[in-house]
Amino acid sequence: MFLSADIIDIEAPYLLLNISDAKSLGVGDGDRVVVTNRKTKQSISVPVTVSKTFVKEGTALLTAGANSDVNISSGNEIEIQPAKRPASLDFIRKK
Repeated sequence: MFLSADIIDIEAPYLLLNISDAKSLGVGDGDRVVVTNRKTKQSISVPVTVSKTFVKEGTALLTAGANSDVNISSGNEIEIQPAKRPASLDFIRKK
């Protein structure tokens, strides 16, 4: 999914999404997603926080802490994909 990015001045690495965009991606609050800069192909895996009113539909708010790794400018389009679950979690669950 491609969304317009806005950067907010928070140092913790998070991505804030509108609830309808999160449902379209199949992610919920606390799930991880991979955010990719379309120009440089740099990416980072970050947890998602979902909001009904704080974030407009079609926009993703990326914190400054997460943006330091991907160097996205406000207004640029970013690619967001659900992150795959680590194999270690399946192993722990099986145990």
